[in-house]
Amino acid sequence: YGYSLTVIVARGMIVSEWIKCSDKMPNHKQRVNFVVEASVRNKHLNGFVLGGGYDEDGDTFFTPGCGFLATHWQPSPEPPKS
Repeated sequence: YGYSLTVIVARGMIVSEWIKCSDKMPNHKQRVNFVVEASVRNKHLNGFVLGGGYDEDGDTFFTPGCGFLATHWQPSPEPPKS
């Protein structure tokens, strides 16, 4: 999927390592970036990195209006202060 680096530095920010979903899941409603594991219906999104959250109740990652299965995740960086 093109995310083999464990730490990515972008615009001076260090992004944390990718965590396998089989190893650990995020906290409920935690803001995360995740790698989509798409079904046949959404195969065009397979491997995409999206930002959103995690819903522990449905065991799915989400963006507004959509739920996804994922292979890996990482905490989202804090948004800008200004």
